[in-house]
Amino acid sequence: MRLWMFIPAVFCACAMGAPPPDQRVEPAPGGPVVEDPRSLVCDRVLEMQTARRSGVTSVWLASGVRVHHRRMDRQPGRVVVTIALCGGKLLEDSATRGLTEVAAGVLDDWESVAPEASAPARTEGRDLRIDAAAGQDGMTIRMSVSAADLEAGMGIVRAMLVSPTVGTPAVEAAKEMVVREVRRRAGDPRAVVSEAVNHAVVPEGDARLEPPNERRIRGITAEEVRAWIDRHTKEGGEPIEAAIVGDVSLAAALKLADGTLGTLPVRARPGPGTHSALRRVAVPAGPVSREARVDEVMLGAGRVIVVRGFFGPDVSSLGDQRALRAMLGVATNRLKERLVGPRFDVGAEGPASGLFMSAYDGLGMGLVTAATRQPGEAAVGAAIEEELGRLASDGPTAEELARAAGALARSADAAERDIRYWSAALARCTSLGLDPDEIARAGEFYRTLTPAAARAVLAKYHTRERTIGITVRAKAGE
Repeated sequence: MRLWMFIPAVFCACAMGAPPPDQRVEPAPGGPVVEDPRSLVCDRVLEMQTARRSGVTSVWLASGVRVHHRRMDRQPGRVVVTIALCGGKLLEDSATRGLTEVAAGVLDDWESVAPEASAPARTEGRDLRIDAAAGQDGMTIRMSVSAADLEAGMGIVRAMLVSPTVGTPAVEAAKEMVVREVRRRAGDPRAVVSEAVNHAVVPEGDARLEPPNERRIRGITAEEVRAWIDRHTKEGGEPIEAAIVGDVSLAAALKLADGTLGTLPVRARPGPGTHSALRRVAVPAGPVSREARVDEVMLGAGRVIVVRGFFGPDVSSLGDQRALRAMLGVATNRLKERLVGPRFDVGAEGPASGLFMSAYDGLGMGLVTAATRQPGEAAVGAAIEEELGRLASDGPTAEELARAAGALARSADAAERDIRYWSAALARCTSLGLDPDEIARAGEFYRTLTPAAARAVLAKYHTRERTIGITVRAKAGE
């Protein structure tokens, strides 16, 4: 869902003023406890909403930064802060490809990026860890910290964003890290096959959709990295969204966000329209039928990878994603029972499936894969296509759906108890147009999903013009 479903339990304390002393603040029926608005007054908090089901409070700061808070005490004394900088690879081209990975590697070395702010953490033994990573559409800084050291940690993060030190040694170390990852993937059979499938589907000529080139990475300079980080952090830079989740009160979280993220240079607010033009790519017209070639050593002698599926939903369609995951689970369970015996040599692991989301519109994919021995690939591919077609037309049985959706519900319940999960999910929800309450519904969704509803979602995506068929073979002559 793209619409926010907030209950205005807490209004903007800055604009509305504190309630009179005798006014009691009651929680919404069945909802989270609402803190006294008088404790939430902050100079740079402009707007505030609290979601009823999830208990997530979301605010806009004067700097344009979006901040979400969710109090969770399952890990007493622990807090995870995730800060998402929009942009990243979306902004790259053939001349700048790889800058986002290297910049994230530099930010990952937070002690060198913010030497003065981090000095007390080193000398006083602060309980905090900061990591940075590059995603498809931005860079992420994540801090795992004790509640006692949260203030110190937020000060370090602010220094990383306001006045980062980008030295040549840190840049060279980050470049080596990226090169090692490129080489590791080049020798990883699963990664090689994944790249081959992507290359068969994604539009040609878009450097953002290709892995970074080792030669280009080695040519990146400290000045380029510094300018790339500045592009994301300086005034008028890229939108920023953050989440503070864990054993910290709303009042304390807002105070810290107000004094750190609220003082960042002003920028545009994140939202579903952020970089919308850059997310549009030329999705190939279906049905897509391709062959991809890789070195035989990546497959095994005489082996072939069969990939069948469809173009799926965009990242904002949570309900469709969940229904498709359940249906792909049903398809996989059916195929594990069907692809047996001498006719189907699919190995001990058997078929597998997954829903792969993309930052680019239209490039999400629901895929079923199976490794087999030649010449059995045509029969395996036909079996996968047949099962997906049957599920799209007839739907699953109640027992099949309960088995697949039940496993997903248990995984969702476990994830929703994890502060890392919530911090990561909330840090991008406004940018993607997601509702925190809908994020919280995962387990319930799977438990209440009906065969008819699941069939309807699969039928929407598994159509002739959206189908994908890729066969990954060894290069000719091998």
